Amino acid sequence: MLADFIWEIINLVEEKADEKAKQKIYLVGGAVRDFLIGHEIIDYDLLCEKSALALAEFLQACNYAQIISIHEPFGTVKIELNSYQNIQLDLATTRTEIYKFPGALPIAQYPQSINIDLARRDFTINAIALELKSNKEFEIIDIFDGQADLKNKCLKVLHNLSYFEDPTRILRAIRFATRFNYKIGETDLQLITEALNKPEIQGLAEKIRGIRIGIEIKRLLELNNYLQAAQLMSELGVWTLLSRENLIINLNPAYLPLKFWQARLAYLLWNNEHLLNLLEILGFEKKIQKQISFMQNIIQQNSLNTPSIKLIKEINNLDLDFINLLFSLRPAWQNKFELLEKALPKIKPVELMEQGFSGIEINQKLESLFQENLKSLTQDLN
Repeated sequence: MLADFIWEIINLVEEKADEKAKQKIYLVGGAVRDFLIGHEIIDYDLLCEKSALALAEFLQACNYAQIISIHEPFGTVKIELNSYQNIQLDLATTRTEIYKFPGALPIAQYPQSINIDLARRDFTINAIALELKSNKEFEIIDIFDGQADLKNKCLKVLHNLSYFEDPTRILRAIRFATRFNYKIGETDLQLITEALNKPEIQGLAEKIRGIRIGIEIKRLLELNNYLQAAQLMSELGVWTLLSRENLIINLNPAYLPLKFWQARLAYLLWNNEHLLNLLEILGFEKKIQKQISFMQNIIQQNSLNTPSIKLIKEINNLDLDFINLLFSLRPAWQNKFELLEKALPKIKPVELMEQGFSGIEINQKLESLFQENLKSLTQDLN
């Protein structure tokens, strides 16, 4: 069932819009796919046959919505509805897209017909539109037989150069296959292999500074069964999109309590030499890069064999996800770290100051007490 605000917009246009704003309006993309298979619709994207901006300005003039942002190169507008809390909609003008090179941001040409707009999309299951009409009526537009592929749970692109023109669609195919338990069609598997074998595609993240690929990796790794998606990436050789280097991928079927996608990617790639460079390319924030670098270093240097108060504090300052990751990669360290925490001196720096210690002497005394406590606890265990 479509949300009430969709029909309110259609009725407003039908009853009050002038010639500039009055136009055919379509529901497109994932919203249509989810509607047809009975899933909850999270994001509504509306497509306008003449001008998304004209529709947005009309809705704002009617006090129905406020314009949040306008992205003129793609003919898109984001609006927020006044009577529905935190509901934002993306409005777009029908368009076609041209790619100057693989992975490039496309150049949009608009307005176009609805059929031409549908032809620029990724998969047949996402190239279905609903032409919305008054009285809650709609007409399904399905020129690529996407409904049949929905029924057969099969992913197919619309043309043979699709994966080459936009290699992020390879990651999207894996995400949809994993999320919906769909299969990637045999022809598509061949097209993916052909695209990945082209020199222009290998190491693409480095060539386009990886942000678009990073977004798709993020969405893929946010899936509950992300390890299944990572396995499929390995089987198809998709990791070459991230780097020309022969990436070492850690695939462990055991469940890892990792909540955030950054930690999940760090788990998959943690022992690669150029991991930090890759994280920067993919758009990781500096804080996350720093934590992953620290975690990688203490594993490689086996730092828990020469513990210090500073090391314990640094580990405890990690986000919980990275602490869980550290002990997932080195399970034997969990008990060892608990022992180290027990060895921390109970005396506080201010008490040492009262005893006449100052500056660096305080740290030296605390470290000395820590090592003594650790030695005693270790002897007790033995």
